[in-house]
Amino acid sequence: MPRLRRLVSAAAILVVAVVMPGWAAAANTDSTAAQLIDEVGGGFVQQGPDTGPASSPTRHFVGPGARLDLQVVPALPGIDVAKMFRSVGALAGTELVPEPSLPLAAWMVGEGEQPGDRAGGVLVFVAADGIYSALLTLDPGSEVDPVEFLTAVARRQLERSGPPATSESETPDGSPAEGVDPEMAALLPDDAGGLQLVGTFDLGADIPDDVQTAADAERFLDEGTDTVVRVWTTADGSVLAVMSLTEYPLSLFAAASLGTIGSTSTTRPVREPSIESVPGAVAFVGTGGDQEQIGAAIRRGRYMVTVLVNRPDDVERAAVVGLVTEMTADAAAALPPGASTPYRFPGARSKIVGIALSIGFVTLAAGGALAVGRTRARNARGRLSTGANLATAGPAPAGVVTLDADAARLRRRAGFVLGGQFVTLNVGVGALSGDFGWAGVYVAVAALVAGLVFTAWWRRRELALLGPVAPRIDRMMPQPRGAALGVVAFAVLGFGAAFGLKGLRYLVLKPTLAQLKWADLFGMTPQQVGVLFAVGGVGAFVVGAQLVRLARAASRADTRRLLAADHRPPMLYLRSFEDDSVVLATIVSARRPMLELFSLRGADPFEESLAAELDTYGPVIAVGRPGRPLASLGAAREHLPDATWRDQVAARMDAARTIVVAVGETAGLHWEISRIVQGAHLSKTVFVFPPLPADTLERRWSFTGEALRAAGAVVDALAVGALGVHTVQVRGDGALRVTTARRRDEASYRTAVDRMMDPEVVGASAEDEFGHGAHRVG
Repeated sequence: MPRLRRLVSAAAILVVAVVMPGWAAAANTDSTAAQLIDEVGGGFVQQGPDTGPASSPTRHFVGPGARLDLQVVPALPGIDVAKMFRSVGALAGTELVPEPSLPLAAWMVGEGEQPGDRAGGVLVFVAADGIYSALLTLDPGSEVDPVEFLTAVARRQLERSGPPATSESETPDGSPAEGVDPEMAALLPDDAGGLQLVGTFDLGADIPDDVQTAADAERFLDEGTDTVVRVWTTADGSVLAVMSLTEYPLSLFAAASLGTIGSTSTTRPVREPSIESVPGAVAFVGTGGDQEQIGAAIRRGRYMVTVLVNRPDDVERAAVVGLVTEMTADAAAALPPGASTPYRFPGARSKIVGIALSIGFVTLAAGGALAVGRTRARNARGRLSTGANLATAGPAPAGVVTLDADAARLRRRAGFVLGGQFVTLNVGVGALSGDFGWAGVYVAVAALVAGLVFTAWWRRRELALLGPVAPRIDRMMPQPRGAALGVVAFAVLGFGAAFGLKGLRYLVLKPTLAQLKWADLFGMTPQQVGVLFAVGGVGAFVVGAQLVRLARAASRADTRRLLAADHRPPMLYLRSFEDDSVVLATIVSARRPMLELFSLRGADPFEESLAAELDTYGPVIAVGRPGRPLASLGAAREHLPDATWRDQVAARMDAARTIVVAVGETAGLHWEISRIVQGAHLSKTVFVFPPLPADTLERRWSFTGEALRAAGAVVDALAVGALGVHTVQVRGDGALRVTTARRRDEASYRTAVDRMMDPEVVGASAEDEFGHGAHRVG
């Protein structure tokens, strides 16, 4: 009977360790002892503490002339308990006689014996929480009926644990389990150092608790993983050798299985040169129990092989190590080629940490885009100057207005718009990355709407800082091409946001099945997939933001539709067509929609920034360049026939509230300047100096002055060099009103437009709520 007890214990320990190689610490192994009943009846009382490893503890009872050892092997999630039950019986090297009064139970007896033939007995039965073995040892003369007593013990345990959760009613007969995949079985060697082959069994598989994956990944693994176990033993059953082969649906799971080898409560890794001579092999030994187990594991692609051999006290360790090495080498030779490296899933991070990391990543991405844009803006400004000081040093001459103070105030407003946009953006990101379900989606949508509303509201405050706020005009339907492009733009934005946030979730939350499939497809780790998706999502968002800009331009109304909807006197913008390509360094401003927060641009078309401020005074219109599309974020355009363009431009001059002329040196512009003088429109004309090099501006102003004088206007000379000049207005007596600034950027030009549009309050010091003189035009 001691030999039978040793066989049962070794079989139980090996099944638990091999069925889940490296994953043996299943969900309920930490509390398996608590599953055992503490009263068995018949006058038996519990004796001493529980013994055995945590994965298969044994509780001892002593009664009248008898001893009972009740052991449990915990049920493993995803493993058919009936298959596991058959394996225990086969590994024990005994015959099995079914016990018909119990759902899944059998007596372990010697060859040719029946239950009750010996002084004692072993009953193995299945409950909801595991496989139990009840080993009864009787003293000579004991009157305890082993069959009746052990059956009663099994019923007590079943009352506590519940019946087995399986529909399989057949009892084991000691033969190899049916349903074993022949292709997998063919990958296992038939021989193991001359040991006797017991059988081959199909046991399925599951993932360990310390592998943090989402529920869909766990179900996928449970359904798509198969484990085949082959068992050998010596004639006396003292040595058991077990080899398991598991095929996972994804190679990443096999790598994760290899990564957990030796990290459970029942095993620990060791350095064993002989075993490690097999490429990719990992050696480990068992802990606890009466026997020491020596094992090895290897992985090839989606296949994982674990070898485990128990070492009785009378067997040399070197002999067992040699057997393990031989079995591991045979398995490695039979496996198909594939990757052999291990992988370790990261532990689950808390939701707060995940949200913080997501917000940090998005903030870093937006901040990086902002930094790139600001660098490009500085480079754009730097190309225009030959020195740091673009304006005349000392007090400004008469008629010269400096813009630096007001422009600086406008630049400083960047902190407000950025703060509001970043807050709403991060609220949305936190809601989506925190795994809050639909509630998070609702909060994210609300945050997006709040960000758009805030940006629009702050844009009106920016405009109020400089001048009047444009009144509302009748709403206009966007142009069809712009609407279509807008749909595409928002689709790209949605794609970028979805994959960007998905990447963030992949980085900070449990890996999902989709993530694991992507990892397997790309040959990456799940974290690398997260980085790829996050970076790709941000990139798509940047592209989407640019498409939004194009869609806005394509959606804009042409001149006729704009004037039909906006009844204010128009602002006519005249320029050389070549100036359409001139760009101006931008500032951080609410003029850009929130969706362009990730834009890398540092400069916009010069006309766009100019028109944004002119629009506060009236609808801005211009002549379209022949052969070019009318789409623009600057002035609304119309194509004019060559035969009538002069008459129509003259009519636009007559109707315009203000004429804005970008100084140039073309024949068409020469005619337009002459018509301005001849039509008595000079008093409502503002000449703008584009952001171009100083020598170009000097030449252009010289051309403009000559054209004015040729038309009969009196024009004084500039009191300052053209290097810092932004706008010039010619009075009736020929005196010039000039605006200058040290920088040429969006802030300085928008300020210049406002100053020149309201000449009655030039230099006023009345403070409004922004600390600047308000310029209201009736």
